[in-house]
Amino acid sequence: MSKIYALVYPSYTFCGDGCGDMPALVIIPFHYFAFEKVCGYSLGHQADFFENLDQAKEFMKRRKIDHEARGAVIEMDVNGDELTNICNIHLPKTLDATQEIPNHPGFFQPVKLVDLECRVVKRDEITEHARDELNKQYQSSLSHKMN
Repeated sequence: MSKIYALVYPSYTFCGDGCGDMPALVIIPFHYFAFEKVCGYSLGHQADFFENLDQAKEFMKRRKIDHEARGAVIEMDVNGDELTNICNIHLPKTLDATQEIPNHPGFFQPVKLVDLECRVVKRDEITEHARDELNKQYQSSLSHKMN
């Protein structure tokens, strides 16, 4: 048995400018009733699958999926091509740090670093058919890789 990692997304990511967040009034309830969820993350968006956690972190960094987009990584057991268990979730957490300003030695600026914090997924945080939906998306991603 091996591990696979799925990058999942929230129903809606707020942009914070008032009127721009108006679609959230429709999108969030729609995702709540229409799609399966793991720890509140909607499976209505296609999950991205990776063979290890470092690949998922690199993908998040390249796509700028961080504390703003709130993507999370789900760790799952795989037996062959079948998902067997949802184990952990790696949630984004923001750390405040400082970094030296290039070409200005001795001067520092505040920066936000994003790291993932791991915790076990509890049974009541997974909707009834979430594993089946993740399995279907995983099978679909495997067939896309072969084509």
